[in-house]
Amino acid sequence: MNRISIFIALQIPFFVFSQQITNISPSQGNQGQSVPLIISGNNMSFSGWSCWSNTSNISDFRFSQWSQTNMLYGTPASTTSTQLFGELNIPFFHPSGIYNLEVFDCLTATWILFPNSFQINSNINAVDDKISNLFIYPNPTQNNINIQFTNLFTQDIQIRIFNSIGKLVFFDNISNYKGKYAKQIDLENNAKGIYFLDIETDSGVIKKKLILQ
Repeated sequence: MNRISIFIALQIPFFVFSQQITNISPSQGNQGQSVPLIISGNNMSFSGWSCWSNTSNISDFRFSQWSQTNMLYGTPASTTSTQLFGELNIPFFHPSGIYNLEVFDCLTATWILFPNSFQINSNINAVDDKISNLFIYPNPTQNNINIQFTNLFTQDIQIRIFNSIGKLVFFDNISNYKGKYAKQIDLENNAKGIYFLDIETDSGVIKKKLILQ
């Protein structure tokens, strides 16, 4: 009987005081979005001696897909005894999908894993309520790119294409316009590589990646 009691007593701290990430809010974000996050945990220290090298002694946090791929680090801002506040800047072309959250526990100096905690959505799912039927083709292309869409409301629209170092290679400004837009753009005289298309409307900016082969 005594052996059983000792065994149970030894097991209680493992279950009761195990470190856990209990919640992350919000639990998803879109490519190109900056997301303020609140990470909550049980029996974890979000600040302390082992985080002395970090700003204000606050835990780091990061996201990764299975097998530690597509790592993306957040920016910690502040903490309480049970919560970590920070921000996650998601690049426009960071791979979408389900990510694991890892938080560095300052007390044990270890990374604590919370599987399937955060979803990064493709920017293509972001709906612009003033633009419909957007087509960009062919992509990849060897010379010309066609852009088509329907502008549902009267508004100003700017269309820009940048190369990989941020140089503007195409610009079109449409003022006070409603209806179908169609344009063929000649990129043949530009260097091969990746380009970025911005379509700016009253609702925001739609961003797409173009490939010139």
